Amino acid sequence: MKYCFSFPWGRLSSLLVILLFPAFIFSGCIHDDNDDCPTGVFLRFSYVLNSRFTCLFSQQVNNLAVYVYQDSTFELLKKLDVGFDELSSGNRLHLDLPAGNYRVVVWGNPDTRYYSWADENSYDSFRLSALCDGGGRVPSSLGSLFYGACNLRLKQYNNAEQPVEMIKNTNRIRVLIEKHTGVPSVSIFERYAVNMSGSNGCYDICNANVSTSGWHYPAECMTAPEVEVDFTVLRLAENDDLTLTVSHAITGEVFDAIPVVQELMLHPHINSSEDLDRYDEYLLRYELNETNGLVLLGVNDWTVAEQGGGI
Repeated sequence: MKYCFSFPWGRLSSLLVILLFPAFIFSGCIHDDNDDCPTGVFLRFSYVLNSRFTCLFSQQVNNLAVYVYQDSTFELLKKLDVGFDELSSGNRLHLDLPAGNYRVVVWGNPDTRYYSWADENSYDSFRLSALCDGGGRVPSSLGSLFYGACNLRLKQYNNAEQPVEMIKNTNRIRVLIEKHTGVPSVSIFERYAVNMSGSNGCYDICNANVSTSGWHYPAECMTAPEVEVDFTVLRLAENDDLTLTVSHAITGEVFDAIPVVQELMLHPHINSSEDLDRYDEYLLRYELNETNGLVLLGVNDWTVAEQGGGI
C-alpha cells in the first residue's frame, strides 16, 4: 500500500514531517495495513530482592516455566518452558498475545529432580511441592527455586513491556553448634542428631504456603568434632513452624526444639516477610550447654549481646 503526505503549512509542516516521519517508518502500522503492527508483550525478568540489592537474575536463574492464564475464566492458555539462552537482551521474553487481560505466573529453575506439579491447568488448584517420601522426608538437597507473577492488560497492536520481579523460594540455613566448656569432651557429632522440619513444602499459584503436613529436610553436611549442619528449605515466612531439633543420636530423645524463623528475626535487619525473602542464606550459631540445650550466639553477622547466659 502506498501512502502520500501533503502538508501545505510552510515551516510548521516541515517540522511535523521531521517529528512524525520516524514513527511512520518504524511502526509500519497505518490505517488498515496491520501486518507490521507490534503485538503481544515483552516480559522483563529481574531478581533484585536479595541481600546484595542488585539484579542477580542472569547469575542464578537457568530456566523458566511460564504459565499464561485468561484473567476472567482462569483458563490456562499456554505454558512455555524457556531456557535462559532463549531470552533476548535485558532478560526479556516476548509473548505473542492478542488484546485482552491475562495473569502470568513464572517459576524459575523448576527441576523435576526436586519438585512436582499438580493441576497445572487449574489456576485455583495448582500446587507445587518439594518431592518427599510417604513420611514427608525430602530425599535430597533441594535445588534453588524462584517465583514471579504479573497481570497483563493488553491493547490491540501494543508491544508493551511488563516487568516481572522474581523472588527466591529457597533458603540455605547453616547451623553451627559449639560445645560449652562444661560439656564432656566426647564428640558432639557422635552424641547428637540435628534435624529441621516444617509445614512449608507446598505452594499454590500465588506462592502462598498451603502445606497440610510437615516436610523433613535432610542435613546436607555434618562435620565433627563440633556440629555444622547445612539445610536447604523452602520459602520462610513470619510465624511459620519450621523447627530445628537437637536429639540424642541413638535414643532419639529430644533435647531442644527451636522455632527457626523466630530466631532469625532476632537479627535487627530481619523484621518482615520481605526481609526473609531478601536474605536467602543464614548462619545460626549456638552453644550447647550442660543440660543439652542450645543457647543462641548469633545470626549471620549479628552477635547476641551478653545477657547472663544467653537468651
